[in-house]
Amino acid sequence: MRSSLWLLAVLALGCSPDDSELSRQHDVLDQSEAAWEALESAQGSTYWFTETKCGQVRDTTHVAVTDGVALIVSREESEEGSPCAEGEPYRYEDFGPAAIPDLYDECRAMLSQEYDTTIGLDAEGVIKFCRGVEGSSCRDACDHGFHIASRGFGA
Repeated sequence: MRSSLWLLAVLALGCSPDDSELSRQHDVLDQSEAAWEALESAQGSTYWFTETKCGQVRDTTHVAVTDGVALIVSREESEEGSPCAEGEPYRYEDFGPAAIPDLYDECRAMLSQEYDTTIGLDAEGVIKFCRGVEGSSCRDACDHGFHIASRGFGA
């Protein structure tokens, strides 16, 4: 079943959050990951998602996951020409195969960096994007993270 994801919440996080803010950010990720685990438990462990980025070229990566093993099914590149979507990272590197639980780990790792991090959740409370932007000293391709444009369960 192909589901359309809509942004429910966006949390703008500062470059150097204090301990209470960092704790809140981790709580949001923990709650979101619990929402994902409940959804996966109900729907099954076979799912797909599409990850997008913008940069020198717009990149769309289609990922299939079965029992926690992620494989890239296809990757499409097109010339940059449209603006980045909300939460979409401006980065050069390609998206590597990752299951959604891996993306939660990646987002937690970004919180430990001194990035200006933005987290977005979809209507089901599942992570939609985690975008970390390096500080003002960075001059090119300063974004890290991922943007899930769509996802669904089944093959």
